[in-house]
This record gives sequence, structure tokens and C-alpha cells, in this order.
Amino acid sequence: MSGAHHSSIFAEFLDDDGNVVIGGKPATDWLDGSSRPHFLYSKEILKERILELRSNMPPDLRLNYAVKSNPFQPFLRAVDPLVDGFDIASIGELRRLIDAGCNTDNVSFAGPGKSRDEIREAAAHAVKIIVESPHQLALCESVGQELGTPVRAMVRINDQKARPGGGLSMAGAKTVFGWDLEDFQTNGAKTFASLAHVEFFGLHLFYGSQILQSTAIAENIRISVDTITTLHLPAEPKLINLGGGLGVPYGPKDVPLDLTDLTAPWSEAMERLTARFPTTNVCVELGRYISAPTGVFLVQVLDRKSNGGTDFVVCSGGLQNFSAATGNFGQVLKRNHPLRAVRSTHTLSPVTVTGPLCTPMDVFARDIMLADVSIGDYIAVFQAGAYGATASPSAFLSHPAAVEMVIDGAPQRAQPAKKLP
Repeated sequence: MSGAHHSSIFAEFLDDDGNVVIGGKPATDWLDGSSRPHFLYSKEILKERILELRSNMPPDLRLNYAVKSNPFQPFLRAVDPLVDGFDIASIGELRRLIDAGCNTDNVSFAGPGKSRDEIREAAAHAVKIIVESPHQLALCESVGQELGTPVRAMVRINDQKARPGGGLSMAGAKTVFGWDLEDFQTNGAKTFASLAHVEFFGLHLFYGSQILQSTAIAENIRISVDTITTLHLPAEPKLINLGGGLGVPYGPKDVPLDLTDLTAPWSEAMERLTARFPTTNVCVELGRYISAPTGVFLVQVLDRKSNGGTDFVVCSGGLQNFSAATGNFGQVLKRNHPLRAVRSTHTLSPVTVTGPLCTPMDVFARDIMLADVSIGDYIAVFQAGAYGATASPSAFLSHPAAVEMVIDGAPQRAQPAKKLP
């Protein structure tokens, strides 16, 4: 069966006959008639995703969306009314939010490298600057002096602790992220006290991303709260960002997170932080977990051939459009990406699915069982709502850019356990 082992990943995109649908219509009905690859994002699945998160979070725990996971402006407009704020990693992302008409009252700006011009533009829009070094803090002071109003600065702490759970590490001694804990403990409070144009606004700890073990996420939350509640701070924080890290399944052995496992760790964190800081707001920051399951990447079959006994299906889109799906955006994703033929058939064959590029790196899946497809048919690649078009080398080999669309309408409800070709 094509993608049978991945069925829980894309069940909401299947009708009862196993065909791929989105917004209540066959997926191919949304295409423009060309062979250009398309990213289609389901607005309804996005809403359901966030509703499920909210139902398992303490009511006073805020939810921020990490724009970097999918900054497509219509997608940002769909996310905007569903979350409490945004986290950006560049001025370009701030401009996307503004151009999309999103609420920018609660935006924070992270990143280990920020120029003075970037800090100035962000501060002019009242964005909270997450400082990751003493130098970034000095830049905030300079900008605040120029603007004549204090720059709101949060401090990203790197506690140098190895964190459990695998995924993509964003903490510890070997990473560039954050202000060294020992140095901040020694110098942070007195440095802030010496500055006249910076307001200490809060703290940010982010241990990593793409973690699929709820026990590891719970332990990371506990370690972060341990660190925060013992810090010597310049003032009581107005906001604490606990990061996110929640992963999504890509491979056949990946087990989706059960959010009910995180209700108690989140609640305990809120109780401990509120006991220490009664007036402080607390948020989590999620990107991939919110956006990835909303997306389908549709590619047309351009060729079928056999080389040395291996059957190849060559598609119109590849790593230039969706690098992560070919395993070229972080080691954690180097595996067969979940995909299936858009049109379900009962004829299966082992194939290797590739993109159109002149490089051996352009492979979506090797030796998978795929429903029979012919030249001109379409294949759907799932978990395509995060780190797709903007996380890919779109100029590579000068192929046409992929089309992106947000689709409204109810998702399907095929049963994940049903054996579909």
C-alpha cells in the first residue's frame, strides 16, 4: 500500500476511496493547469491543530507562532486570530506580518545575529528584542537613545545543559544561541542597571525542536523552569518564553505526540513560575507543530523509467521547492518523506521518487511501494506546511517557483486504520 505506514500523518487528506482531497475537493482541482508544483495549506486543519493545542494547555499559558516555519502571508493571516503573538527571526518576517495586516502588538525578535539597523526597525514597531549577547544589548541601548524611548529587551539564556530528546538542539555549550548563563548571572543585572534606554522585559529559553518524546519535552520544561526560578534578574519579567520543541512525525517509525502527556508539565510550570513571578505572562512558541500538518505539496509525474532494475518516478518539483522533504534541511529529516499517489489504485509497485534536478540529492523516497502512476499524474507529499518554499534553494537550476495557496473548507475524515492503496 502506498504510504500505509504513514497513514496517520495524512488521514485528514484522504477520502474513503483513498484519493487525496483538500477543502472537500480533489487536490488536483486546485491546480492552475500547469505542471508547476503547488503547496496547498488547509485553513481548517490549521484551526483544528490550534484548538487541540489550546484544549491541552493551561488557560493562562499563551501561544505564539514561530513565523519562520511558514511565513506565507495568507497563511499568516489565517494564523493571526488563533494565536496570542508571533516570534520572528528576521526583519523580513516582521515586514511579512505587517504587509499581511497581522496584529503586531506581541512580537519578539530572536536570532544570534542582529544588525543595529534591524534592531532599530524592530524597536520602532515596539517589537521585543530577544538579546543573545552583551553586544546585542549594547545595540539596544544605542537604538533606544536614538529613538528616545526604551527598547524592550528579553534575554535568551543558554544554560549550557545538554537537553534530552534528540531533534535539532538549540541549547548547550556547542551552540551559538543565547547569552551564557554564568556570564549573565555575573554581569546581567548590573549591565541592565547601567543602561538608561533599555527595559528588561523578560526571558527566553529554547532547548531545541522536532522532539517526539513527550517525556523529554516535559523534562526540558522542568529544567528551564529550574533555571528561570533561580536566576538573579534585573527586574521581575513581564514575559517568559519557554520555547516549544514539539515535533511532528515524518518517518514510518515516528509516533505522533500525545498532547495530553504535556498538560501536567505545562500546568506545573505555570504554577512554579507564577509562584515566583505573580504578574508575569508565560508563553510557548510553536512553528512546525502548528504548520507542518496543514500542508500538501503536489507534484506532477514528468517521467517513468528503469535504470539497473530500479524504477524511477520523476516529478516536477524537488529539493529546489521542498528541500526538507529530500533530506537536505537538517539530518533529522533524512528519510523517505510521507507521500502517496493523488489518485488511489490497487496496483502497487516499488519505485524511487525523485525531483527534476541534475543532482543525486533530489530524492523524496527510495524503494517505496506506490500506487500506480503514469506520466501526467500527480503525487502528494505530506507534512508540507513547514519549512517548505522559504526553506528551499528556489533559485537552484532556475526552475519555476512553486505556487502556494491557503485552502478553506472542511478536511476529510478517512479512517487511518483503513487499508488503502
